[in-house]
Amino acid sequence: MALTFDEFAGKKKRADKALVDIMKNYMANKSFSRGIETLGAEVSMAFVGNTQHTVPYMLKHADLFDDLPEQYHDSAFLDRVHFYLPGWEVDIIRGEMFSNGYGFVVDYLAEILRSLRNHDFSDRYQEHFTLSSDISTRDSDGIHKTFSGLMKILFPEGEATKEEIQGNTPLCYRRAQTGQRSAHAYRFHLR
Repeated sequence: MALTFDEFAGKKKRADKALVDIMKNYMANKSFSRGIETLGAEVSMAFVGNTQHTVPYMLKHADLFDDLPEQYHDSAFLDRVHFYLPGWEVDIIRGEMFSNGYGFVVDYLAEILRSLRNHDFSDRYQEHFTLSSDISTRDSDGIHKTFSGLMKILFPEGEATKEEIQGNTPLCYRRAQTGQRSAHAYRFHLR
């Protein structure tokens, strides 16, 4: 299950710093506080928004998070964003993309994905690849979570060949530090 924040971008939008801190804590610990009570949850967060500039402009003059409200320009918050999917890399949905035959009922697919939350595929690449030793713990955690999620979607049985894993590891985008100008794809090194 995912909690989606639509129209998330907008430099002029006001965001409560306390909300940013709550989200930051939840993204790190899967818990949040309500008064004196601490509650846990298992929902993912997705943030959807538009940018005001072209990608070349952002890469030269800003970063890919430039259009977020100022309160979200917090390195601890941004370090907990484990995957960045630029919308310009996603095809626009067209009629020919839909099936004329049978397909999954969304509830069925959602139940499959929910049950896969109990499985951890984050180490499946380690037989074939290692991460660079200069990657921080936060970055490594983000890469592991992203890789595990991609494996669950593409190879839900948990088995993939070295070539299949190698073909999907560049998708593990990760923003390492607030000062960097773009999302980086960390290279996996062959064993």
